[in-house]
Amino acid sequence: YLISCENDNSATAAAQVVTILDTLAISVYDLTTFQLGPITIGDTTIQVPTGLHNFHTQADLSNIGIYFVCDIQASLDLNTGIASWIFTTLDQNTLLPVTAALDGFLPPNINSPEGEASVNFSIKVYNNIPLNTHIDNKAFIYFDNNPPVITPMAEVIVVGTTGIVESNNASSNTLFIYPNPTNDRVN
Repeated sequence: YLISCENDNSATAAAQVVTILDTLAISVYDLTTFQLGPITIGDTTIQVPTGLHNFHTQADLSNIGIYFVCDIQASLDLNTGIASWIFTTLDQNTLLPVTAALDGFLPPNINSPEGEASVNFSIKVYNNIPLNTHIDNKAFIYFDNNPPVITPMAEVIVVGTTGIVESNNASSNTLFIYPNPTNDRVN
């Protein structure tokens, strides 16, 4: 999944705190397979080590002209299925939350992608989920103390397993790849 957000170009200030919440259906998703993926802020990508459910870092954004540190806390609550990412703007010198109203890590998106951010994660469904099951998912994005922005609904349909099977015929050079078709070239 990819969850993107943007501080609208008509915003009057940079966002100081952005919270992204995604409640995953614990009856459908195997939460133990949840893995955080890359996080982006403007042109900066923060790589998350493979296999993590929880991650914390402080990103220096001065390379993209934002002279603050962004504290990023990402986690999955295995009891509730709530995945959360909290971005907090910190003063570069004190590493305390900023207090000036116009200071923030995510400026209005006047020159894209300066006001954009995104988070990624992957997760598997349980093996016993019937084929053709439709799984809906949406996230809630909070900019500072404003009401949430609700993402469009993402729908996943369980269509079957994928894999590669070699032919049992020793004289054959046949390789079966399924499901078909592919979206890219297969060599």
